[in-house]
Amino acid sequence: MLLAQYPLTNHWLTAKIIALIAYIVLGTVSLKRGKTKRARALAGVGAYCCIVYIIGVAVTKSVIPI
Repeated sequence: MLLAQYPLTNHWLTAKIIALIAYIVLGTVSLKRGKTKRARALAGVGAYCCIVYIIGVAVTKSVIPI
C-alpha cells in the first residue's frame, strides 16, 4: 500500500523523523553514555520532550504543534 507521504515534501513528517533521531541519541546518552548524573538527567528530560513533541506533531500534522 502506498501512502504517498515523503519525509522531505511533508514538513511535519521531516520534523518527526528529526525528533525521532534526537530521541534515540538523547536516550542513549541518558541510559549509558552520560558521564555524570546531571548529564544523564538532562538527556532524559530532553528525550521526554522529544516524545511529547513527536506526539504533538503526529496529532496536529504541523511542525509547531500548538
